[in-house]
Amino acid sequence: MGNSIPISPDKNRCQTSTRVCEVMTAAILARVDEFKLSPLEIQARYPTFRKGYLSAMQTGTLFGEKRLMAICEAIGLFPIITFVDTARQQASVLEAA
Repeated sequence: MGNSIPISPDKNRCQTSTRVCEVMTAAILARVDEFKLSPLEIQARYPTFRKGYLSAMQTGTLFGEKRLMAICEAIGLFPIITFVDTARQQASVLEAA
């Protein structure tokens, strides 16, 4: 299979998706650092998790929403998405997360 990590090209990703993925990635990395989780511990709850995912996230790779949500659930996080009316309110909500 190799070491490839399939991701969608950024040019096809809307801004909202990019921001949500950035917030989830930051939350995942913070939780991993906080509890010193190893890839094997995550893989115990999310069998298709690969050890290279954490290092890829640390270097700025953005995975898709479904994969990030699965990782969140595997490490005990439950993302809550809220809807707001304006771009200004949306930006403040994402920054607060």
